[in-house]
Amino acid sequence: MDKWITDGNRIRLEITKRMLEDSEAALDNQAAAFFEFSPDDGDRRISMYYEGREFPGYVEPNSDKGAVSWSKALGSRIVGEFPEYETYLQSPDQGIPALVFEPDDEGAYVLKLDLPWENGLSRKQQLFDYFGTGAGTDNFADAYEIEFMKEFFEELSNRGQSDVFMVSGKLKKFFTEREKQTGEQDRSARKQIASVADAGLDDILSFLMDGPYQKASEMGIMSLQQNDDHFVFQLDHELLDELSTDDRNFIKDSLGEKLTAYFDRQDAPSLSDSLNAFITDYASFYGKDFRYSFKDVILQAIPAGIANTGIYPPGEFKITGFPGTDSWTEVPYIRISEKNQQAGGVNVSYILDKETGKLYLSLVLESTDIERELRKAGRADAEALTAAALLQTAQLIRRNLEPGSFSGDVEEAAFNEKKQKNGMI
Repeated sequence: MDKWITDGNRIRLEITKRMLEDSEAALDNQAAAFFEFSPDDGDRRISMYYEGREFPGYVEPNSDKGAVSWSKALGSRIVGEFPEYETYLQSPDQGIPALVFEPDDEGAYVLKLDLPWENGLSRKQQLFDYFGTGAGTDNFADAYEIEFMKEFFEELSNRGQSDVFMVSGKLKKFFTEREKQTGEQDRSARKQIASVADAGLDDILSFLMDGPYQKASEMGIMSLQQNDDHFVFQLDHELLDELSTDDRNFIKDSLGEKLTAYFDRQDAPSLSDSLNAFITDYASFYGKDFRYSFKDVILQAIPAGIANTGIYPPGEFKITGFPGTDSWTEVPYIRISEKNQQAGGVNVSYILDKETGKLYLSLVLESTDIERELRKAGRADAEALTAAALLQTAQLIRRNLEPGSFSGDVEEAAFNEKKQKNGMI
């Protein structure tokens, strides 16, 4: 039996020779709960991100508790980081290496290789953790930070150095053009470059040193060094050794996509327009092919509209939409939660009743951790027990709340999805 260990919202899988060679692991109770396995579902495709790249994976009913598998391409990358696995696993004197799975906000899984002799994650994995998956930009303070990292890697020499004035000049050019075309640099940023078109490179560098560079330096990504008569940003030497040419090219492309996505979200339709589309159009898409782009209203447009209000700082909150996993869900929602939220916490949620066309803005109890623990314990009735526990807790909270102009009568919600309804406060 493959050995899984739950670690907060992550799960660790101890590596075996067979697992690396087969790119597959059997699930136990806790892993089945983590991957939301049901023997009645058949094969379910999932997305896995390793070092920023997306790979396909599957949760499969190979046994009572199922199995999780990943592509041979991903397996080859893992083995490439751990080529001596066969010899080491015969006598693992420094500890058992592990694969660590962590869910992201989009329903995918971030996969990391934890080698005990590296004191946990490699420097490269830490860098990709900072960049985040796909087009996500939650870990970046603003567009200046993304553009700075992009130009740093664009200018990076084989010695891991980027000339400070080349980076500054390209960043100045980018935001000068952005301001010329749109009338603004980055309206979500707390600090702007004053008169960017007329600013000197010393002014741009000063701006970077107090913001984007300072953060990168504190994270150990780079340092400022002097070479003869000029200054360079120096990539951390361990990172330089670990990053391949393919990694560096991927980072440049990925940061370019993130920058585009950042401004796409900022320039998205108004929150009012997106919510109206959600209310009026969802029912007509329900039951149709899930590939319709309407789900982007829920996944992207509404979360972007909420983020653009400035009420929820991206470093403290995450905003996620849920139209369904493989098909349109009965009760779609957009959830606002704290990034470091504890188990059993409370979210702010927009919940749509597609039958009545009513959109509810409600405080909602988080149910994922409760249900996961019940599934880990092997409870077949985990979903029903979760709904009952939510109802009891929500009723207790309501007794101690003064709703003011909000309604405390959740029975007004006509939909029958028990976990959503019972969790409403």
